[in-house]
Amino acid sequence: MDSWIPVLQALATPAIALAGAFIAFAQWRNSRRQAAFALFEKRIGVFNDVESAVREVFSTAKVSQEGFFAFQAARLRARFIFGDDVQTYLEARSKDFAWLMTFTNDVIDADGDRTARIDEKYAAIKRIIAFQDAATPVFARYMRMDQKLPTFLSWL
Repeated sequence: MDSWIPVLQALATPAIALAGAFIAFAQWRNSRRQAAFALFEKRIGVFNDVESAVREVFSTAKVSQEGFFAFQAARLRARFIFGDDVQTYLEARSKDFAWLMTFTNDVIDADGDRTARIDEKYAAIKRIIAFQDAATPVFARYMRMDQKLPTFLSWL
């Protein structure tokens, strides 16, 4: 019986090392998940703020100063958490928001080429309210939480 004690002692060290490695791996994996979720929360916040600004244009066909600044704040927050495709989309919509805020109905009515300004206004509104069709594919690749897990580790 005494001959098993050195064997058990010899096996305990690698077993403890394996358990420590497993715990370290689980903590690393959990940390990555938490970082991915925190980034997702920031991204969904930006998306919701942009969507809220678009909703105002959809319901009123105007851009208020508050709506414009809310959109710009969301655009600035998106700079470092999205890629160039989202930046390009938001830059283009920013120009539409600025145009609509500047060219109010009173300004359009006073313009010598009223018909052209109305056409421009309609085009800007149309581009903004096409948000669901145009922006969703652009934002979607950053919003997916579809990390695949190896099946034997899926219970972690």
